Amino acid sequence: MLIENFRKNLREAMVERDVNQRELALLSGVHAVTISRILGGVMLPSLAVCESLAKALKMSPEKTFAKIG
Repeated sequence: MLIENFRKNLREAMVERDVNQRELALLSGVHAVTISRILGGVMLPSLAVCESLAKALKMSPEKTFAKIG
């Protein structure tokens, strides 16, 4: 459940900031394939990856795991 919150919040932040996976990869230093796998539910991100993605989207790591809706 926690990881699903992360995926949903990540997608929402990307849409709000008009950032695609490739751009997020460049901003975060996380490979675009890794981002695709995380968003697709194929891969669980490490804490370091979560922090890098959150920082790139100007979010607190805690907010990325918050339940939405």
